[in-house]
Amino acid sequence: MSDLRAARPLGLRMLNGAGAALRRIGVPLASLDAEALLQTARTNTGLSDFGHDAFRAPLARLLASLEGEAQLTLLGRVIARRDLVRLLENRLRQVELRKQHREIGWERIERPLFILGLPRTGTSILHDLMAQDPAMRARVIDDMRNPPAGEENLYRSAGSAERVKFIGFKDPKLLERLGLFERRRRES
Repeated sequence: MSDLRAARPLGLRMLNGAGAALRRIGVPLASLDAEALLQTARTNTGLSDFGHDAFRAPLARLLASLEGEAQLTLLGRVIARRDLVRLLENRLRQVELRKQHREIGWERIERPLFILGLPRTGTSILHDLMAQDPAMRARVIDDMRNPPAGEENLYRSAGSAERVKFIGFKDPKLLERLGLFERRRRES
């Protein structure tokens, strides 16, 4: 057994072991079938229009790679399935939003700024800091993961301190100590 596997908690090792045994005897767990994922997203959102089919070939390649190369454990399959369904649900919502609000396509975006980085490298903090600038129009991080639906949320953005959500901070007073953010009480 590799050192990495030995370091995993016993419960996780047992779950993944049971998943491997069930897969060996042909019991499908956490299906990564394209049609099943698409149908789950349709059912969860009540929407059916994914827009142009250009995403289907890359999705098929990704799924083939997950099945044939990734050597996913049961937990890995569950996480991959959850993430893929969420992304497909987001696509359904975005297509629906653009159908309801064609003016979104007319918006001119000049010099967009993308913040990219590996996990735990400070990209969320950088995003939140930049969102403090009133001249910037930044999406709230949670909205990027799960885009809001409905007209009342169409133009919600983080352009001010009152609307910035700090997600996942171990120390929420960090920016306050740096003098970059005035803490606000959450309104219930």
